[in-house]
Amino acid sequence: MFEKGPYISFSNCGLPYYIGGLVENRDKLFLSDPASLAARYNINARTSCEVFSIDRAAKSLVVKDLTQNQDVEQHYDKLILCPGATAIVPPILGARAANVFTLKTVPDADAILSWLRHLPDAASGKNRVVVVGAGFIGLEAAEQLFRGGADVTVVEKTDQVLPVFDRDMAAFVSNNLVSKGVNVVLDDGVEEVFTEKLGQSEVAKEIKLTSGKALPCDLVILSIGVRPETQLASECGLQLSPTKGIIVDEYCRTSDPNIYACGDATDIVNLVTGNRQQFALAGPANRMGRVAGSNAASTDHATFRGALGTCIVECLGVAAGMTGITEKACKRDGIPYNVAVVHQQHHTGVYPGANMMHIKTLSDSSTGRLLGAQIVGGPHGVDKRIDVFATALHARMTVDDVEELDLAYAPQFASAKDPVHMAAFVAANQHAGLVNEMPLPDVLARIASVPQSDRPSQFQLLDVRGKDEWGRDGVPDVPGCSWIHVPVNSLRAYLDSTKCSLDPRKETYVLCQSGLRSYLAARVLVGRGFTTVWNVRGGFMMVPGEKRRAEVDG
Repeated sequence: MFEKGPYISFSNCGLPYYIGGLVENRDKLFLSDPASLAARYNINARTSCEVFSIDRAAKSLVVKDLTQNQDVEQHYDKLILCPGATAIVPPILGARAANVFTLKTVPDADAILSWLRHLPDAASGKNRVVVVGAGFIGLEAAEQLFRGGADVTVVEKTDQVLPVFDRDMAAFVSNNLVSKGVNVVLDDGVEEVFTEKLGQSEVAKEIKLTSGKALPCDLVILSIGVRPETQLASECGLQLSPTKGIIVDEYCRTSDPNIYACGDATDIVNLVTGNRQQFALAGPANRMGRVAGSNAASTDHATFRGALGTCIVECLGVAAGMTGITEKACKRDGIPYNVAVVHQQHHTGVYPGANMMHIKTLSDSSTGRLLGAQIVGGPHGVDKRIDVFATALHARMTVDDVEELDLAYAPQFASAKDPVHMAAFVAANQHAGLVNEMPLPDVLARIASVPQSDRPSQFQLLDVRGKDEWGRDGVPDVPGCSWIHVPVNSLRAYLDSTKCSLDPRKETYVLCQSGLRSYLAARVLVGRGFTTVWNVRGGFMMVPGEKRRAEVDG
């Protein structure tokens, strides 16, 4: 085994918690070392040894011992490539300054901690940290540095944090960050890092964004993604995907039957779509390692069929997990889909300490097959439900199948109708055609497409929340349309009264806090002969925090 770096088998997922002090003992980062591998498995692991070339015909490698600065030749019968991925550093001025870091390896973490120790402490002014990139590592690093007292700004080039999620779900995470005191800059990239001389080094002092905004900084962490390390594979002629990942089959074999590959450098099958993509995740990498090792040492018997992209992150008390594909992926790939949104506590409300979870599922609108799930909230309970959805996806279950899952219940763990069941119930109702649903932004866009003078005759808006909710949260301002407020329990009586102003011929949009009461109201209206009724999907809770008073252009 050859490793270019100084360490083998370390917890790179634990690095943000090491720089934040949550992991106090550096040695805890290391899961194994060359001596233990040799003693337990008779594996000869060599660190600081870089493989420079592969001769497939001769089945040999050229390896440079970086400590001795000498080349050696190594022959093989079977070869396994697991080079991983490298952190991306953008080609901009100042990106290589002494206080600009990536966070991918233990030396990276050591360098960040060393710099932090030499910065002014809180007594002389908060240290200003800019985290570029709002993916998993970026948010984890931002959280840990923020908890340590730094003034943290997160900059993300796209219009949302956690770009792998759908924007409506990621909004819960960014809203939580802002409410806790983290500065979040979205839809803005880094154009240049301004530096000044400090001793023999260039040090970043200010970051200029594409918008022209300037951010002063004492420390910068780049977390804009990773790139598969496939130069060796490319140079020796192995087949790569268009995105430069090493293509492997179900046995983790490359295009050369004597060479296997696994981990972040590979292109593997998405089990939902059947398409190939890269999953830079620890779970698939570890399982692929087991398959590649078993097959290289024996015969090709173990298989790895692909992955779902199941992942989870926690940041400042909010967990975000996902599995399968997202709504934007469905739109991109032309997959017909339904969306279901529910808001559920992670265990029954009668038992103290219940956390709210926001759950979004995608299902095939033709077959009802589950396609993906995203959950934000908690943090307790998110991991359990994402794992249930991942299992359902792996089994290619429909939403009707998920409805029937027999899940554990006690008040401190769940509800008798688990949040997974509730999500499946809503999805199954949609698949059965019991309700039409539309997210609030689409409702507002639909109304905005009609001249304001024509809106009163075409649309009516019904809010079925209680009076206390109307006063507390308000409603979106829609010029040309007024909201009719009727609590759901009073709706039947209202429809029978002389005060009723609802017109069965108009497009009717029904809103509540979570989407449940509005669903019930929509069913009542359809039963009363209303021809075009839409439930506002997910209710008012899908409009986070400061954006709740949305407006339609006049």
